[in-house]
Amino acid sequence: MVGQRWQLKGGRLVLDVRSWYRENLLNGHSQAKRWANECLELERLTVIVPTYERQDYLLRQIVYWAGTRVHLVMVDGSAKPLDPGDIAFAEANAYLRFTYIHSQTSLARRLERAATLIDTKYAVLLGDDEFFLWSGLQEIVRTLDQDEEIVACIGQSLGFGVSGVAGGLLYYGGYPHQGYRIEQQMPSERLKAACKDYNAATSYAVMRASVWAVSWGGLDDWTSPYAGEMQQAFVVYIIGRLRAAKNVCWMRSQENMPVSTRQSDRTFSFESWWLDPKSEGERQKFIRRITESVPNQADSSVADFVQQAATAFIEDQKQKRSANGGLPGVKTWVVSGIGKLFRKVLPFEAFLWVLNAYGFMTKMRKGRTPDEPGVSLENLRRVKIDDRQREELTWLEGLVTGFHDARRAVANRGR
Repeated sequence: MVGQRWQLKGGRLVLDVRSWYRENLLNGHSQAKRWANECLELERLTVIVPTYERQDYLLRQIVYWAGTRVHLVMVDGSAKPLDPGDIAFAEANAYLRFTYIHSQTSLARRLERAATLIDTKYAVLLGDDEFFLWSGLQEIVRTLDQDEEIVACIGQSLGFGVSGVAGGLLYYGGYPHQGYRIEQQMPSERLKAACKDYNAATSYAVMRASVWAVSWGGLDDWTSPYAGEMQQAFVVYIIGRLRAAKNVCWMRSQENMPVSTRQSDRTFSFESWWLDPKSEGERQKFIRRITESVPNQADSSVADFVQQAATAFIEDQKQKRSANGGLPGVKTWVVSGIGKLFRKVLPFEAFLWVLNAYGFMTKMRKGRTPDEPGVSLENLRRVKIDDRQREELTWLEGLVTGFHDARRAVANRGR
């Protein structure tokens, strides 16, 4: 008789997600533990993972980080908390220091709560379906250790998705962070340089704990979700310098559509929000929040910095649209206008489906272009990876494909 942990499908035994999770925590932590012993720097790092209605991916995060020395903080905004049995099992078997918080509040409030839980020298934000390579984090922590004037450091990135044809993972180009530095002396110069060619370097950078707490931990609930990203970036660049490390660290997932909630209208761009007369009150509050986050700067100077940075960012976005063959402002206006129309005429669940579909297609376009198809690990030439990183990626590939095999088993069982 097949036990509850295993399901018989197509003449073979397969695991469901919870069973996969338990099997991997019991038997799969040795590889992570070996890497952890070589990455002693990770004990100085808190990894913060916000999530919303994707708790299977939280289980995957626990499996991935099991055996390492990081402090894993998970802030879950889902309707129901993670199964207490899953948490108890992880506490008994994960060899991992982690904190799980369930709070049906906004992302900003959950990140604010997470900031109070940081008890290490450094902290970093991570998407619930994404990963950081341990060796990449090791290089980043060493970089921050060696130069106190750098407040944030990000590694190189790779996109990945699950191949539906051949199995395994396919890899795509990441953000253009190779050789990237924002190390000007003055805050105004750093902001201007960062916004002149913006590439989201601060979002998933490892930061000194105090900087993470006042940047990601100091967000407000803006009507444009992109305003939070810009608030965080502005605060980091006003406080200090950012540098990119050489090695691949951030593994960007293309497995899911971006999360949408009733509080988050992803069709409302930062540009539209900043230029909308109806947003005047929010813009003034936005500037005040940034000013409060950097008390060592004169209030009037910070206000000027933010105004100049926002203007530079909007101009940069217009130029990028023009370079891609679009007229400045038209795409933003059309997308925002259509989104508002759909929001008015569609039931909320239908609106979310349309919004998620648009976001997923946008994410896929950003992850790869027609002349840059996904490639297997064996054919990965876009970025330089050493033997250790190749071994880490091989282990990660087994983790991700095993996870999706388990999820497909659950889906098939429901047919």
